[in-house]
Order: sequence, then structure tokens, then C-alpha cells
Amino acid sequence: MKLVLALFLAFIFFSPCAQGQNNSKHQILPIYENGKWGFINPKGELKIKAKFHVIGAFAEGLAPVRESAYYGYIDTNGIYSIEAQFDYAESFNNGMAKVFRNGKAYFINRQGETIFQHDNLSYQGFNDHGLCIVSSPSHHFGIVNRKGQFVLDTIYSNISEFSEGFAVAIKEIPGEGTKSKFQYALINSRGEIKIPFGKYATLSEVSEGLLTAELYVEEHKDFAKHRVVLDTSGRIQFTVPGKEWYFSNISYDFKNGLRPVKIFELNPDEHPVSEVYNHTHLGLINTKGKIVAENKAWGLISTFHKNRAFVRDSAWQWFLIDTAGNYLNESPYQMVLNFNYGSELLPFANDWELVKTKEGWQRINLNGEGIGAPIDSNWSDRNLQKQGDILVINQSDGSRENHYKRLFGYWDFKRNIYLKPQFDNLKIPRNGDSPYYAEQEGRMMYISPQGNIIWQASELDTSQLLDFNIDYMNRGYFYASSPYKEELAGAGGWGGSRNGFQKIKDSKRFKNAKLSLEVYSEPGLKYEDIYKGQSLILANPSEDTIFFDAQDSRLYLKIQALDRSGEWKDIEYLPSSWCGNSYHTVFLAPHNYWHFSIPKYQGAFITRFRAEVKYKSSPEAESQTLYSNEFEGSINPGQFWRKTDYSPQGLMDPYFD
Repeated sequence: MKLVLALFLAFIFFSPCAQGQNNSKHQILPIYENGKWGFINPKGELKIKAKFHVIGAFAEGLAPVRESAYYGYIDTNGIYSIEAQFDYAESFNNGMAKVFRNGKAYFINRQGETIFQHDNLSYQGFNDHGLCIVSSPSHHFGIVNRKGQFVLDTIYSNISEFSEGFAVAIKEIPGEGTKSKFQYALINSRGEIKIPFGKYATLSEVSEGLLTAELYVEEHKDFAKHRVVLDTSGRIQFTVPGKEWYFSNISYDFKNGLRPVKIFELNPDEHPVSEVYNHTHLGLINTKGKIVAENKAWGLISTFHKNRAFVRDSAWQWFLIDTAGNYLNESPYQMVLNFNYGSELLPFANDWELVKTKEGWQRINLNGEGIGAPIDSNWSDRNLQKQGDILVINQSDGSRENHYKRLFGYWDFKRNIYLKPQFDNLKIPRNGDSPYYAEQEGRMMYISPQGNIIWQASELDTSQLLDFNIDYMNRGYFYASSPYKEELAGAGGWGGSRNGFQKIKDSKRFKNAKLSLEVYSEPGLKYEDIYKGQSLILANPSEDTIFFDAQDSRLYLKIQALDRSGEWKDIEYLPSSWCGNSYHTVFLAPHNYWHFSIPKYQGAFITRFRAEVKYKSSPEAESQTLYSNEFEGSINPGQFWRKTDYSPQGLMDPYFD
């Protein structure tokens, strides 16, 4: 259930297109009851019965929902305004929505009429200028407008997101052998090229009407003057004086007309390069390239916002500064929430920030003056998260069984409400006035800003397993392990698995003494604890050891299904790791097997399934393919092509799909 909630709640509560609906008097909130989605009003009264497998955010009075196989759009009374007909559908934005059929995207209006469609294009979404960056199957990028007309054809290696009405387009110029050269251009919201390709070696994104460019030079010598700052028409505003200061990798764009730089303390003509770079300090330049403030004690500086920034000195003390670099607080701060290790967040987004003093955590205003009394000084910065005028607090639940479990509470400064950490999960809407989403003991709930329960899901009946009814390709989950052997370990360490192989007890079950892949039903078998499952056995009744390539102990094993054309198609996918250490080999010893629980897929399209696995007779041999027995079941059309977005869960997660 946690997986289901995580997939949808972030989209529903924090999607920008949902905010208009959240601010209206007709606001309704999603609920999840016994495996189905519905809606309530802010008083907790049922508005639309929980009968949908999937819902999207309400926007412009409509929400995409999937009740059976296909998506349609309902109004705030639960009545279909656009009948269910799409494999997948997204929320409306500025009168149009992106929908899919057979993996192909197109856009519709609020009447369900097609606005435009381009086969084999991927869309990133329309921006405020009515433009959408698109990419072709060959990973070339272009831009279309809201009528589907090409503003830029798909001939570019990449196009950045628009910033202040401008984007950077990159194209690749093939070179000799393996060499290639990239050229950069600046384009405006009409697709006009303002700075042409080939003039500069690189271009940054636009910030406050300025961007940084790198000149073409035969050789980048140390301290060479090869960077310039331009305006959006391409006029040079100033040249970076390479022997005086430079833009460091941690510096930010211009904000409030200022930008941090690193200033050399030694003469580059008189000292070795390494010594020069080891003796620098931070300063601020203006849009003319003139140093307006500097301090040898500054070790880190935040970006400016509302003419304020935070600096950290060499003693790890924090100060609030103005645009002239003047300190506004007499006593240094021990910490500044969200800025302790460098951050591009804007300070004073809500006219206050939270700093740690000797007396505890203290809110301050733009002049560094304290607001209210200090709060608990025992919290670390990792226990706190600022969300508008609300401070979300998390702490360990104190149990020995699961010391990673966190409990969440909040301090609402606007209403002067403190609620101690007690929830397993807590999400505060962007507007801060809607009911808050929370979880307790696995049950979804909504609470008022005062902490009173508005609505709470019924206790889940764990005796009844849920149907696994999805509309996307399932991510590979066949994890297995074997005893460690150095020659199979690959480049380094990898993610392990506790699913070791077991001895075959019934040898008569396998008629042929060959590698076997079998799927069969088993009453009461669970998948991910709450869904109906089936068993998959990968057995080796032979006298030979069988080898399997793996990524972080994930086998190259997946489920396939017959589509409407009678072709076998993958309905599960194997992600790719960018880290070489993820790749290794496992083996299945003679007369042993691995057992896996797989989902019993449920959908509107009845079809046949099979499993496919890649294996080797030796670590050096070519991979071979083995298929399981075929079995019946049902799925939904989106499972043949759609992958959900995936974000790495941390530094040790080297996957982007």
C-alpha cells in the first residue's frame, strides 16, 4: 500500500496544475480505501465513491481516472465529461491535456477533441510561453507550440528548459573517429536564434538577463581570459579577468544583480598554479564585473534573494549579509536551515528563515531580528523541513526494532500550533490552508491545521489480498543470491539479496534434467505482502552449474504477455545501472532452485503470460534464453509500453529508470 500511495500522492498534492483546484471553494481531496481511490470534501464527507484504480489531480474542473482498462475524465461530481478511452491520461493544463493510445502521445481539449498528434515523439510539457520541448526516438530535440507546429525541428542534441524566455540549444558536429564537437546557441520563445551556433564554446542558462559564455581557444591555459558575460542579444558585458578572480563550480547565477566569485590572493605570474588556487577567498561581483564586496573569512555563500544572503566563515559560523556584504547579525548563527552544506534554495522565500543560536532554533526576519521565542535546540537540521509558514519536524520513534522509522509533526508559526511528531508520514499542501495528508499505522488520513482528524481510512482487512491492477510496466524484482565467489564478483561491491538457492527435494517433479522455469498458482501466496501472487521456480535439476548475469543481485528475468496482435511483449522491464560495480554474476548449483513471488496481474484484457530468463553455461559463454510455461491472466493496455518516472533513492541507488 505504501508503494501505491507514494506513486500517486506526490503528483496529486504537489502537482502545479492541481493548485488551482486546491484553492477553489469546490476543492475535493483524494482518498484511498481498500485498494480503490475516491474523493471527499474538506469536511471529510464522501464526494465521489472510492471505485477507481488510478486517479490524477483535478485541474480546470476535471481529473483523469481509470475505473477499468482505460482512462477518462470526470468532473467534481464524479460524472464522466470525457469517456474512458485512453491507455493513460494526464491532468489538464491551460485547456489541454496529454493522453496516450498504444504508447503514442497526443493532446486533447476539454471536449476530448484531438488538438494535435505527432507519432513517435516524447513531450516534456508546455511552459508559460506555450512551448513544449519534444524528443524523437533517436533522442534529438525540438520545440512545438500549442497548435503542434514545430518552432524548432527535432535536430538538436539537447535543449535546456526555458529561463526568462530563453533556452540553450545544443547540436553535435561529427568529428573524426570518436571525436565530436558540440555547438551552442541561444533561442527565444519564438524559436529565433539570438546567439548563433559556433560563436561560443559553451553557453549557460539566462539569469537576470545575463549568461556566461566560453570563448573558443586552441588551448585552455591556466588563468586565460576565455569566459565572458553576455546579455540576451549577445553583447559582451564584461570579460572574466582570469588572473584576478573566477567563477567557481559552486557559484550561482546572478541574483539581485550579484554573483559569488573566488578571488586569487596570490599573483598567478609569481606562484605555481596549485598554490594560487589554494589561496582564494569569496567575493561578490556586480553585473559589470566589478568586485563590490569580499572577505577572506568567507568559506561559503548562499544565493541572494530579497537583497539578502547567508555566508559561512572559516570557523563555520553563519552571518546574514546585505548586497554590500555588511553583517546584519551581531552574534553568529550556528546553523542556517537548508543552507549548511551549500544550496541553491532562495533564502527568505516566506520572509523568514530558521537559524540555530545558543538559545535554540530561532526564526529571523530580513534584518536578522528574532521573531518569537526560540524553539527546541536539541533538533538537528536533519530533523526539520520548512514548508511555507510551517516547520515539519521528524524524529526517530525510539524503537529498537526499526531505528530508521521516523515520526512527523509540525510547528505552524502562522497559527501558533505545535503538534509533536506522531505520524508515519505527513504532507503539507503548498497553499498551507488545505487539510494535511498524514498516515498512522499504515492508514491514510486528513487532519486539520489544529491536528484534528477530518477523515481516516478504514482498517485494511489483511485477510483479503488485493488485486494487482496497474497500467504501467512493472520494474524488475527478481532478486537472488549465491555463495560469494571472487571470480564472479565483477568490478566491485553490489546490492545483495537474501534469496539464496535451496535444495530440490522432489527430483521427480522435473522430467528433464535441464534448467527449468515454471510458474504456478499457489493459494494465499502474497506479492509485496498485500497483493495476490503466484509462484515462480527457477530450478537446476542437472549436474552442471548454471550462471546468470545480474545487476545488484537482480536477474535478467521478466514476465511477458501476448498483445492484441498475438505478439509477445514485455510487461516488466529491467533498469540499467550507470555504476559498473552493480554488474556481477550469480550461479545456481546443481539440484537447487530459487523461488520468487510474482504478481497475479489483474486487468480488463484477458491474455496469456510467460516468463523469460537469460542464463549461461559458464561465466564466459554467450547468454541463452529460457521461457516458462504459458499461463492465463489479464492486464491493462498501458502495461505493454508505459514506464513510470523513477528517481534515485540516494547515493547508493545508481538507477534512473
